[in-house]
Amino acid sequence: MENNQVNIYESTLRTLLLASLCSILILTLIWSFNELQKFYEETNRLREDFIEEKKVALINEVDYALRYIEYGRKQNEEEAKKSIKERCYIGYDIVESIYEKYINEGRGVVIKHIKDVFSDLRYSQGAGYYFIDDLDGVSVFNSAYPELEGKNMINIKDKDGKYIVQDEIKIAEELGEGFNDYYWYKPNMNDGRSYKKFSYIKLFKPLGMIVGTGAYAIDQDYKSQKEILNTLSVIRFGDEGQIVVYDTLKGVVMSDGEVHEDPVDTSEYEVIGRMDWLSDSLKNQEGFFFTYYDPSFKQSEKKPQLLAYLRQFSPWNWQVAAVVSMDKLDEKIARAAKGLHQDLVFNLLEVIIIALCLISLLWWYIRKTFKKTIRNLDEFGDFFEKATNKLVKIDLNNLDYSEFTQLAKQANKMISDVEENQNALTEAYQEIQVSEEELRQQSEVLQQTNEHLEKVVKELKSTQMRLVNTEKLASLGQLTAGIAHEINNPINYITNNVQPLREDLEDVQILIELFQAIPEHENKEQAIQEFQQKCEELELDFLVEEIDMLLQGIKEGAERTKEIIGGMRDYSRMNEAVFKHSNIHDGLSTTLTLLSNRFKKANIEIETHFGDLPEIECMPGKLNQVFVNLLSNSVQAIENGGVIKITTALLDSFENRIMIEIEDNGSGIPEDLISKIYDPFFTTKDIGEGTGLGLSITHGIIEQHNGEIFVESKQGEDSFTKFTIVLPIKQRLNG
Repeated sequence: MENNQVNIYESTLRTLLLASLCSILILTLIWSFNELQKFYEETNRLREDFIEEKKVALINEVDYALRYIEYGRKQNEEEAKKSIKERCYIGYDIVESIYEKYINEGRGVVIKHIKDVFSDLRYSQGAGYYFIDDLDGVSVFNSAYPELEGKNMINIKDKDGKYIVQDEIKIAEELGEGFNDYYWYKPNMNDGRSYKKFSYIKLFKPLGMIVGTGAYAIDQDYKSQKEILNTLSVIRFGDEGQIVVYDTLKGVVMSDGEVHEDPVDTSEYEVIGRMDWLSDSLKNQEGFFFTYYDPSFKQSEKKPQLLAYLRQFSPWNWQVAAVVSMDKLDEKIARAAKGLHQDLVFNLLEVIIIALCLISLLWWYIRKTFKKTIRNLDEFGDFFEKATNKLVKIDLNNLDYSEFTQLAKQANKMISDVEENQNALTEAYQEIQVSEEELRQQSEVLQQTNEHLEKVVKELKSTQMRLVNTEKLASLGQLTAGIAHEINNPINYITNNVQPLREDLEDVQILIELFQAIPEHENKEQAIQEFQQKCEELELDFLVEEIDMLLQGIKEGAERTKEIIGGMRDYSRMNEAVFKHSNIHDGLSTTLTLLSNRFKKANIEIETHFGDLPEIECMPGKLNQVFVNLLSNSVQAIENGGVIKITTALLDSFENRIMIEIEDNGSGIPEDLISKIYDPFFTTKDIGEGTGLGLSITHGIIEQHNGEIFVESKQGEDSFTKFTIVLPIKQRLNG
């Protein structure tokens, strides 16, 4: 039986070596596959990067070409407009010269001479000519279309429905001169088509006639196109990159660096030759890419593939394409593929050599590991044999691997646990024996602690009352600052009026003395004249008005001071706990007046929307403290200016209750803190800026009035905080 047993060392060693060989072979194959995949991915990436690079270059070149075309078109148009404006001024000067020379012979003679002179004035191969219309819309002269002379053109429209002569008259009457763009027939062109024309007209007021001349856009475009194509034909970029321009009405007008006076037959350009089809695709997009083969190569030759980007230039029915060869891409990919292939073969050889080295190292390491494992197993065998007779521990220093060390620790721990459990039982029994004296001492300590806690509670209640009074004093302090400022303004107003009033009264005293001296004066007429001169010198009428104005100012200052003092009297009853009939609006208005200085400093705008409210039973002084607390919180919540809205209303669904809303557009209250704002001593302000009792006191005052207070708030964009107070008009009787 023993001869048939397998040696664990030899069996495991052979199995591990075979598994290692298979694993290394599989990993080598997987690595080779991944490298090949990376090769193909790298090839595709090179192609995509090359194409993307060329696409960016093509877009930039086409954008540049289109910007240049648009710039050239506008420049040429501006020059053409400047030219026709100058020609119009020349025609105007001719009309003015003829008018001054023949005006004495009558209007008809002047117009005849004008026609004689202008009939031969033509330019731009006859396409440019002068025309003259009167302000009634009648054609006076037209060198290109003499059959129109004498006809009323007031209702003539171009192909877009524009009233040509009406717009011309409007420009002449409102501005005197200016440009007028429209569509009109071109001289010497019998195709029945109208062409875009821009004219310049100038009103000659003495005859009530409009002198004008113009140019056709098609003539200016032809000149611009020729200059622009000559410039674009020399543009090269990248590797043989070029610009191709296609006219949808004519064909290819520029390619291969040449401007074609006679457009090229598009059938030779394959995809470019199908630009009529491409133009339909451009109607709904900015531009697009396409590829085609170079038509300049013979049929038997391998034609290079070209990449092009095409965009429309609508004003001239042009399509502008930037074209670049794709041959460089194939060369670049071939070079990269060759390098990658060499790297792949070299890396594969490296992997095979490394794998063989690893197998040899693995065999040596496994053999060494098994020898140590058998030695550690022998150590455990000795331990179990000795443990049957007495408690012994395994020597951890004789073990080589952490797994065996962990097992040895567990075995050693079993022996230690037996001894520890016996010791623990003994100690537990001793701890249970607690003497009666210790229990009595603990009872006395608890009683002393309870008495100390009752004392602390009393001190906390006393402190809370002092803080409540402090909060009330803080509210009065805020009011005092506003009151001092508000009273100072009218007092200053009165003080500033006293000095000029004294000076004016002194002047009046002088006049009175002069007037009283008139009866006793020897020469009464001279005395009266001196009195009158003094009245004029002192401006008696103005003096009387100024005295009245100064007295009125002093009166207004005194009334304002009286009003502020009346508001102070209301707040002197802040601790009054007696219900009486009061107008809520009076309390709100007084509070706003006394806090106005804080509003101004904080750049806050107050909006009031007071409804029609009856007087209610309340404690006015305490409600005033509520208004002060809520408005003060709004001021502190608003940064860099804002708005506070105060709204009052009689609730429709509860006719025996009123509502007061105080809303600000400050920073808002975090949602997780809204439920805590009425808690005593809770505050989000910095140390020293508040006691945390303001809203707690406010909540208590509203409850004393059998009312309710609600809060809504939002942070971030459109932030706000709104407190809504609901109060009964009449208080419920206690008991």
